[in-house]
Amino acid sequence: MLTETPPSISMGGGTVIPEGAANLATMRFDNRKRGTELLDNTKKLFETENASIETRLILDEAPEEYIKKVVKDEGFDLVVLGCKGDHSKLKRTLIGTIPEKVLNEVPCDLLIIR
Repeated sequence: MLTETPPSISMGGGTVIPEGAANLATMRFDNRKRGTELLDNTKKLFETENASIETRLILDEAPEEYIKKVVKDEGFDLVVLGCKGDHSKLKRTLIGTIPEKVLNEVPCDLLIIR
Protein backbone atom coordinates (compact mmCIF):
# COMPACT_ATOMS: atom_id res chain seq x y z
CA MET A 1 0.00 0.00 0.00
CA LEU A 2 1.36 3.41 -0.97
CA THR A 3 1.01 6.22 1.49
CA GLU A 4 0.60 9.67 0.11
CA THR A 5 2.94 12.37 1.42
CA PRO A 6 0.84 15.10 2.99
CA PRO A 7 0.98 18.55 1.40
CA SER A 8 3.63 20.75 2.98
CA ILE A 9 4.34 24.41 3.54
CA SER A 10 7.80 25.85 2.90
CA MET A 11 8.91 28.23 5.64
CA GLY A 12 12.11 29.35 3.91
CA GLY A 13 15.62 28.43 4.91
CA GLY A 14 14.93 24.81 4.03
CA THR A 15 12.26 24.40 6.72
CA VAL A 16 9.18 22.49 5.58
CA ILE A 17 6.23 21.62 7.77
CA PRO A 18 3.28 19.40 6.91
CA GLU A 19 0.21 21.44 6.04
CA GLY A 20 -2.23 21.53 8.93
CA ALA A 21 0.32 20.10 11.34
CA ALA A 22 1.20 23.38 12.99
CA ASN A 23 -1.00 26.03 14.43
CA LEU A 24 -0.15 29.50 13.11
CA ALA A 25 -0.16 31.00 16.62
CA THR A 26 2.26 28.30 17.80
CA MET A 27 4.55 28.96 14.84
CA ARG A 28 4.54 32.69 15.57
CA PHE A 29 5.28 32.05 19.25
CA ASP A 30 8.16 29.71 18.34
CA ASN A 31 9.60 32.22 15.85
CA ARG A 32 9.42 35.00 18.44
CA LYS A 33 11.07 32.76 21.04
CA ARG A 34 13.91 31.74 18.68
CA GLY A 35 14.43 35.34 17.59
CA THR A 36 14.53 36.57 21.18
CA GLU A 37 17.01 33.84 22.17
CA LEU A 38 19.26 34.67 19.20
CA LEU A 39 19.26 38.38 20.04
CA ASP A 40 19.85 37.71 23.77
CA ASN A 41 22.83 35.49 22.96
CA THR A 42 24.23 38.08 20.56
CA LYS A 43 23.86 40.82 23.18
CA LYS A 44 25.72 38.67 25.75
CA LEU A 45 28.62 38.20 23.30
CA PHE A 46 28.97 41.96 22.89
CA GLU A 47 28.63 42.59 26.63
CA THR A 48 31.49 40.18 27.42
CA GLU A 49 33.68 42.47 25.29
CA ASN A 50 32.30 45.61 26.98
CA ALA A 51 30.74 46.73 23.71
CA SER A 52 27.28 48.25 23.64
CA ILE A 53 24.65 46.92 21.28
CA GLU A 54 20.97 47.52 20.69
CA THR A 55 18.86 44.65 19.41
CA ARG A 56 15.37 44.75 17.93
CA LEU A 57 13.05 41.91 17.03
CA ILE A 58 10.90 43.05 14.13
CA LEU A 59 7.95 40.82 13.33
CA ASP A 60 5.50 42.98 11.41
CA GLU A 61 7.56 44.36 8.51
CA ALA A 62 9.65 42.99 5.69
CA PRO A 63 13.33 43.21 6.72
CA GLU A 64 14.40 45.29 3.74
CA GLU A 65 11.58 47.80 4.25
CA TYR A 66 12.35 48.13 7.96
CA ILE A 67 16.07 48.63 7.28
CA LYS A 68 15.43 51.33 4.68
CA LYS A 69 12.98 53.16 6.98
CA VAL A 70 15.20 53.03 10.08
CA VAL A 71 18.33 54.14 8.22
CA LYS A 72 16.45 57.19 6.97
CA ASP A 73 14.63 57.99 10.24
CA GLU A 74 17.54 57.38 12.62
CA GLY A 75 20.51 58.47 10.50
CA PHE A 76 22.61 55.31 10.53
CA ASP A 77 26.18 55.50 9.18
CA LEU A 78 26.58 51.77 8.57
CA VAL A 79 24.30 48.77 8.07
CA VAL A 80 25.77 45.30 8.52
CA LEU A 81 23.87 42.40 6.95
CA GLY A 82 24.59 38.71 6.81
CA CYS A 83 24.08 36.69 3.65
CA LYS A 84 24.22 32.91 3.73
CA GLY A 85 24.75 32.75 0.01
CA ASP A 86 22.69 29.61 -0.47
CA HIS A 87 20.08 31.12 -2.77
CA SER A 88 19.64 29.59 -6.19
CA LYS A 89 20.20 31.84 -9.20
CA LEU A 90 16.54 31.51 -10.14
CA LYS A 91 15.36 32.48 -6.66
CA ARG A 92 17.77 35.44 -6.53
CA THR A 93 16.61 36.58 -9.98
CA LEU A 94 12.89 36.33 -9.19
CA ILE A 95 12.84 37.35 -5.54
CA GLY A 96 16.24 38.79 -4.65
CA THR A 97 17.97 38.71 -1.29
CA ILE A 98 17.58 41.24 1.48
CA PRO A 99 21.09 42.69 0.93
CA GLU A 100 20.33 43.04 -2.79
CA LYS A 101 17.08 44.85 -2.01
CA VAL A 102 18.82 47.24 0.40
CA LEU A 103 22.10 47.76 -1.46
CA ASN A 104 21.18 50.69 -3.70
CA GLU A 105 18.45 52.17 -1.54
CA VAL A 106 20.17 53.15 1.71
CA PRO A 107 22.12 56.41 1.90
CA CYS A 108 24.85 54.94 4.11
CA ASP A 109 27.58 52.32 3.88
CA LEU A 110 26.50 48.69 3.72
CA LEU A 111 28.68 45.80 4.88
CA ILE A 112 27.54 42.37 3.72
CA ILE A 113 29.05 39.43 5.57
CA ARG A 114 28.92 36.02 3.98
